Amino acid sequence: MFPGARPVPLPTYAFQHQRYWLEDRAAPADAAGLGLHAVEHPLLGAAVARADRDEHLFTGHLAPRAMPWLAEHAVAGAAILPATALLELAVRAGEQVGTPRVEELTLAAPLALPARGGVQVQVLVGTADGGGARPVGIHARPDGEDSAWTLHAEGTLTARDPLADGAGLEAWPPPGFTEVGIEDAYARLADQGFAYGPAFQGLRRVWRGTGHDLCAEVALPEELRDQAGRFILHPALLDAALHPLLPSVATESGRPRLPYSWNGAEVHAVGGAELRVLLTVSDQNEETLRAALQIADATGAPVATVDSLLLRPPAPEALRAAARTGRDGLLHVDWSPLPGEHGSADTGVLAVLGASPFAGVTAYGDPADAAKSGAGTVLLPLRTGGAPAAGADLPAEARAALRQLLADVQAFLAEERLADARLVVVTRRAVAVGPEDVTDLTHAGAWGLLRTAQSEHPGRIVLLDTDTDTDTDTDTEDLLPAALTGGEPQLAVRNGQVLIPRLTRTRGVEPRPESRPGSGAPRWDEGTVLITGATGTLGQLLARHLVTAHGARHLLLLSRRGEQAPGAAELRAELAASGAEVTFAACDAADREALAAVLAAVPAEHPLRAVVHTAGVLDDTVLGELTARRLDAVLRPKVDAAWHLHDLTRGLDLDAFVLYSSVAGLIGTAGQANYAAGNAFLDALAHHRRAQGLPALSLAWGLWSQTSSISAGLNDTDLRRLARLGLLPLDAAEAHDLFDAAHATGRPVLAVTRLDTAALRERGESLPPLLRGLAPATARRAAARAAEQDQGQALARRLAPLGPAERAEALADVVRTHVAGVLGHRDHTAVDAERSFQDLGFDSLTAVELRNQLTAATGLRLPATLIFDHPNPVALARHLADRIGPDDTAAADSLLEALERMKPAIESLGSDDASRERLAARLLELVGLAETAAGAGGAKEAEVDLDSASDDELFALVDGLD
Repeated sequence: MFPGARPVPLPTYAFQHQRYWLEDRAAPADAAGLGLHAVEHPLLGAAVARADRDEHLFTGHLAPRAMPWLAEHAVAGAAILPATALLELAVRAGEQVGTPRVEELTLAAPLALPARGGVQVQVLVGTADGGGARPVGIHARPDGEDSAWTLHAEGTLTARDPLADGAGLEAWPPPGFTEVGIEDAYARLADQGFAYGPAFQGLRRVWRGTGHDLCAEVALPEELRDQAGRFILHPALLDAALHPLLPSVATESGRPRLPYSWNGAEVHAVGGAELRVLLTVSDQNEETLRAALQIADATGAPVATVDSLLLRPPAPEALRAAARTGRDGLLHVDWSPLPGEHGSADTGVLAVLGASPFAGVTAYGDPADAAKSGAGTVLLPLRTGGAPAAGADLPAEARAALRQLLADVQAFLAEERLADARLVVVTRRAVAVGPEDVTDLTHAGAWGLLRTAQSEHPGRIVLLDTDTDTDTDTDTEDLLPAALTGGEPQLAVRNGQVLIPRLTRTRGVEPRPESRPGSGAPRWDEGTVLITGATGTLGQLLARHLVTAHGARHLLLLSRRGEQAPGAAELRAELAASGAEVTFAACDAADREALAAVLAAVPAEHPLRAVVHTAGVLDDTVLGELTARRLDAVLRPKVDAAWHLHDLTRGLDLDAFVLYSSVAGLIGTAGQANYAAGNAFLDALAHHRRAQGLPALSLAWGLWSQTSSISAGLNDTDLRRLARLGLLPLDAAEAHDLFDAAHATGRPVLAVTRLDTAALRERGESLPPLLRGLAPATARRAAARAAEQDQGQALARRLAPLGPAERAEALADVVRTHVAGVLGHRDHTAVDAERSFQDLGFDSLTAVELRNQLTAATGLRLPATLIFDHPNPVALARHLADRIGPDDTAAADSLLEALERMKPAIESLGSDDASRERLAARLLELVGLAETAAGAGGAKEAEVDLDSASDDELFALVDGLD
């Protein structure tokens, strides 16, 4: 193929799907190559005509990164596609099908543009009626195939009137118009909420005529002028032509308005970069404004006309909804019935740790005793007396319960005789599966801790929550075999039905009566707002947001160091400059008496109306190394502080009670069992408060792009691990938009994070069931997953025909490949097989991740101490070779496959071919070797039969090998 090329042996390790082709400089496939019509427009790329009816669909993709000017049209803090761009889409689609006049186009919803990625756009032009008019609709959705389509505009297209060429504006400015100064026009618009970037600041001069009529000159900035010819009428240029109609530009005041509907819009000339526009106002009141547009080029030649344009105030909720759709970062856990008909799983011998509520199941004091029974399933019931009693120290009880659970789980995982057993932890109403109370708050944190245990030890632990009200749980005992057969790691039983959790996107508002606490947006500008952890990064960001975006005027900011904390003085000065009164308090919210004293000092004239608990600390380590002390240290700022805030304010008239939780409590991030437990408690407390008629919202945040005390310790390996989980960072603007949006959903618990659905799909079968609804598998991927499930057997088959040295080399490559994946290297060649794991950059957390990957690859049950027992990739490969051993079954399968491939060649030999006899002799020799290796008692008899067999009988024997 290439001069001097020579054959080389292929590697023996699994193909890693890394591509090293020379870069192809050819252009990507065009629309025609995909069976579509090219549209050749910046906003629309392709079109297709339906075969069965006279309809045409146009598609496009809008991304601020590709067209930065799109992000420069911001209204009320959100980047909104201008109405002029929707008009451009309709005109271009109509032009393609012979109906370029926009008889009517009405906006249905603002189209927000995300900070990252883009939106897909579809323009559907329908069948023409008897008069030739066609309906048109413009839909869009954020990138990601699981997002819903939203209608943003609809109307009617008609043919152009050949006699209507439009009127020019040669006499300029028109007689009777007086020029108006516009030096600070865009600064005044920014004060009204219209934040226009340079691309949209095209207004050059404005004149006012009689009545409310206006005229203006507009132009594209230099950097956009070369794009003008690609548009019919550049949206930024036409938008600038409308700016004289906005308040504070050519008028003293008025309500902010945006275009709502176009009527009789027709373009006579395309590609202009400078325009003259005459705006004839026909109707104006406090709410709306209607005007006709006559547009010409710089010489006065006609460019476009609009018979009527209606402007009206934007609906704040519509803008907020658009911003939420553009970011799409709110999710909730939905519990649904376990699908399909399930038989009974083989639970093996059942054993119970501690007091047994299950009749007929033997109880044991610890895992070592349970192991003696040969248990295949070990049950660990966690029970309390129900709802917390008045005066009880619930935080202390919860921490004690979690310490005991930690010890039990560590003992179970350390017991080698239970290596093939499952631990089923059974709680009772410790988690909510809908709008219900969590009555066992003592064990609510167990769900977080055990979700992390599941991540670190896949397939070993099952969580099961029941609704039984009796001490003897016969119903759960009866349902257990059927529940476990589905392979789900988390289950709940309600009214005899087995439910499973799935994380799903929160699209709309949960229907709730307005009088119910937690529904609707809080009034942050009324009374005092208390923020804990207020001098931390997230607390400071929130304080600024509440003051600048919501008008909060009285802030009580708690932190351990109070106003002595770094940055506190600067924060006070900044917030005071925005009109807020700030009080700092040095208080550990986990100290009930200290917190009570702070709350008692809140002035009666500004009563406490809102609480936001942002405090928290991290102390990450794998479950096996977690100590009771490290567990308590992370739980106190979460469990103790949140409970005290709840208990001390439950009698107050609060408008909001917000808890900063973490997705760690929902998905169980590895190495964060203590942190996950604390956050799972916060989520349960929110459900509990709602059930008591109190406001509550727990926000399970994902990763923030701003460095905080929580994220400061993350290194590149940690960030890559989070990226593989599909968690993408939120910037402060996105996070606070979602913070505001969350209150309108009516849900007590929401996950708040950006998700990379492509990364979720890449995980295949290793994707936790909780996340599978966000990345549903296609049939093709499902087939691939079926093959992945047999990785261990596949590796054994690959190794079977190899000699000892080749096996060792192949396994070393397997180890290095997975080491490279965990550490983020491109491929296995970046990993020195002789270098110690510690020097390669491994810690206890990455050790667990490597162990899990090798467990899946080899099918072996491997300990968490794997890389500490075998210090480098070569030593680990030797250990795996000893564990896997020569697989007789795999070797036999490989040989049988080779013999099967020989059959056609054998059958092609002629009956009198001399080589036939030599081949038969060789086959006899090989069969003898096989029987000698088998050492079977009947070998002698077989030998006699083979010795006396004819050639035809021998070939018949070969034929029968399959």
